[in-house]
Amino acid sequence: MARAVYSQKKKNLTSSLKLEGFVNLRTLIVSSHELTRLDVSECKNLRELDCSDNDLNDLKELANSKETLAEERKNHEKSADIMQSFIEQLTDEKSKLETQIQIPPK
Repeated sequence: MARAVYSQKKKNLTSSLKLEGFVNLRTLIVSSHELTRLDVSECKNLRELDCSDNDLNDLKELANSKETLAEERKNHEKSADIMQSFIEQLTDEKSKLETQIQIPPK
C-alpha cells in the first residue's frame, strides 16, 4: 500500500500541489499547510485523502477528481463482473462438452 504523509510543524506546502505519476498512491495526508489548490486527478488508486486545515479555494477540482475516481472504480467493477460471467459461461460449456463426449474406457 502506497502512503504519503507530509506533515511538519512548519507549514511548508503552499500554493498549489499537483501529483503526477503517483498511480499506486492509496493514502495522502497533507493537512495543516497553506495549499490553495490540490490536483490528485492522476492518483487513480487514491482511497484516503486528508487535506484539512489548508486554504483550498476551489473544492470543485477535488470533487471532479473524486467523481473521476468513482467512475473508474465502477468501470473496474463492471469489467470484473463481465469476466466472472465469461468464466461461468466457459465452465458451463466445458461441462456440457464433457457430458456429450464420452471416452470409452481402455
